[in-house]
Amino acid sequence: MTSIIEQLRALSEYRHDDLSIGAEAADEIEQLRAERDALLAQVQAGRDLMAIVHRDGGHYCAQHGDRKAADDAITLVCELRAERNALRADAERYRWLRQRPLVFGMMRTAQELDFDLRRGPLDTAEKLDSAIDGARGHR
Repeated sequence: MTSIIEQLRALSEYRHDDLSIGAEAADEIEQLRAERDALLAQVQAGRDLMAIVHRDGGHYCAQHGDRKAADDAITLVCELRAERNALRADAERYRWLRQRPLVFGMMRTAQELDFDLRRGPLDTAEKLDSAIDGARGHR
C-alpha cells in the first residue's frame, strides 16, 4: 500500500502520468474496507459476548474499555468454571451418599445433619433430601 500512496501523491504533484494507479488504489481501498468491516464484526461479537458474561448489556465494557472488560470476563468465566466443577463434585458425593445403605457412617451423617433417628429410619432418598435441606435452611 505504501507504493500506491506514494504513487497517488506523485500523481497529485504531476510527477508521473500513470493513471492506472487510480484503479489500483480503488481496489486497495475496497480490500481495506472489507478487512475493516470483518474486524469490526469480530470486535462487536466480542463485545456481545462480554455483555452476556457481565450481564449488563455492554455497560461494563463501555465504562472500563474492551481490554479490562475482556480480562475481567475471562477471570469471571474461570471462576464460574471452578465453581461449576466444585458443584459437580458435591453433586457426585451427594449421589454417592444417597446410594449407600444405612450403616454407621449414615447414622453419623444423620447426626451431623441434625436428623433425629428416633423419629424413624433414614431409609429413603426423600428423607435424606429433607434432612439435608433442613440442615441447609431450605424447605
